Amino acid sequence: MSDLLSALGALLIAVGILAVLVGIGGGLENLGRGRPRARGGRAPAPPVSGGASEPLREQIEEAARRVLAVIERHPEGVRLVQIGEELGVDWRLLIAPINRLLEQGRIRKEDRLYFPRVR
Repeated sequence: MSDLLSALGALLIAVGILAVLVGIGGGLENLGRGRPRARGGRAPAPPVSGGASEPLREQIEEAARRVLAVIERHPEGVRLVQIGEELGVDWRLLIAPINRLLEQGRIRKEDRLYFPRVR
């Protein structure tokens, strides 16, 4: 059960990160505030949905496009921190979109540098 809750929590964090990257959901000032706590100090369980909706997939792709655009401007390679600086977000928020681009083969990583894939 705790694995399921951890997975749901990770999914909710990823959705929030993507929402910030595409400019929806209230911006960076709301990150980390969390949900209100119920009695006993535990957060109420989030509602369970049946999967990613079409708007969520579009948001994920938009965030990936923005990250990819920065990487393509740096054929010499660029670090995650630099990408965050150019996008105006904390580098930690870019982990999910970067991993998605790596999985899709759209970028490559050597040491701590990200490079565009040669077409």
